[in-house]
Amino acid sequence: MKHALYGMLLALQFLTRLPLPVACPWTPATRRWAIRAYPLVGLMVGALLACVALLLGQWQTPSPIAALVLLSLWVAISGGLHLDGVMDLADALGSNQ
Repeated sequence: MKHALYGMLLALQFLTRLPLPVACPWTPATRRWAIRAYPLVGLMVGALLACVALLLGQWQTPSPIAALVLLSLWVAISGGLHLDGVMDLADALGSNQ
């Protein structure tokens, strides 16, 4: 059970920018549990963004403003992890090699 908890914390540390002041052991069992926890971390981030989207809808926020708020929050939580991949792809396609 301890490996599962450490795995979840490792996944949170890797996939988000949430400050977790816990030193997790880097063992094969912990790494396996961390990979298993990736979908759960994605669900947590998505649920948070969905709650914010519902609040923005209740407040009748204009769609462009709501999209900007949600995108900014997503980048703030994830640290732009996925956007970095898109930028790497754009660099590769634009290199003309």
